[in-house]
Amino acid sequence: MDEWMTHKQGKGPLEQDMELDLRSGSEMDFEMKSDLRSQSKSGVSSQSEIEPLSFLWLTGWSMQADVWDEQIAKWPQYKHDKVDFTHCDSKEALLEMAEAALKSIASASTTVVIVGWSMGAMLALELAVMYPNFIQSMFLVGASGQFIRSMHTPNGVHERMLRRMRDQLVVDRVALLRAFDISMFAKSELDQGQELKWLKQREDQPLPSLPSLVSGLDYLGQFNIYEQVSRITMPIHILNGSEDTICSSSGAMQLAGVLSQGNCSIWEGVGHVPFQTNPTRFNNWMQERLQHGCT
Repeated sequence: MDEWMTHKQGKGPLEQDMELDLRSGSEMDFEMKSDLRSQSKSGVSSQSEIEPLSFLWLTGWSMQADVWDEQIAKWPQYKHDKVDFTHCDSKEALLEMAEAALKSIASASTTVVIVGWSMGAMLALELAVMYPNFIQSMFLVGASGQFIRSMHTPNGVHERMLRRMRDQLVVDRVALLRAFDISMFAKSELDQGQELKWLKQREDQPLPSLPSLVSGLDYLGQFNIYEQVSRITMPIHILNGSEDTICSSSGAMQLAGVLSQGNCSIWEGVGHVPFQTNPTRFNNWMQERLQHGCT
């Protein structure tokens, strides 16, 4: 875990045009936009035209779905479902559970928007390939097209890190989860004590099962969406922090650049959990894209 807590990801050159959005004072968003962003695959132009709207929330490795509750509360007018992966016993079960939730919520709604964070963002991309007609759009946080470092994804996590995590899970699961949790926050966020709420939430939750943690690491180790990315046609809105050392901002921009309707916002000085450290700004980020016909 030391590597995650100290390594800073590089930011490679971008092939796409970049737009600097000065939202307020020192806050800066770098938006990377495709030519097709202005409309959805169905020509939807406003939020009011796509109701009824349902949200499916997919969480990340080791965290219960309650992590989304603060954001879900901001959308009381819509139906929501959230998926908890903390009891899955295989990497296959992760995708099966996400599939089942999508089918269930899609059967009762004409429009489904998926919000996925970290591992949940990767599962969401797989659902986008498998069920394009079920999903209107997606909001992905801490996203990556391939988690493990490779020639194609040089800013991914080294495979040896996952091996160390597997080993430490057996030795001291609690210590590993705490180190992982702290690594999700940028230095400035740690200086402000923003990790304390997260750590308290972790303490209040049951410990994730060992099989679910191992299954999640197995899933992350084999995930690669790039060979299937051409089959993803709906708008994909990606958000990463510039100080995210788990899923790098450069990896998120790389992913957005190959999606036909992909765009990527990078928040300066933010880590892996922007919905936790900047909850109001995160909600505004989603609201703007829904209201401006970017779904």
